[in-house]
Amino acid sequence: MFMRYFFEEDRTAVTLGTVVEAEPALPPLSAHIFLKDKASYLVLADDGARRNDEFSEEFSERIKQWRIRQQKEGEGKTVRMNLQEAFR
Repeated sequence: MFMRYFFEEDRTAVTLGTVVEAEPALPPLSAHIFLKDKASYLVLADDGARRNDEFSEEFSERIKQWRIRQQKEGEGKTVRMNLQEAFR
């Protein structure tokens, strides 16, 4: 599974708990998120990555600011999203 945010088109997040091997090697891990929802049997390696129960405050603020911009740009408009276009 992966996720990509519209305001960060150059970045893709991957749920590494689902990746066993990768060729070529995956880029370095920067953060573990949503740890409050982590299964109790899942043990995270001591990999030096940031650990957050939710999105970091900085990322939450970026989402908030993006939503505000979208509301301002979309006032009076009907917005339709094509999922195939969203995940290109």
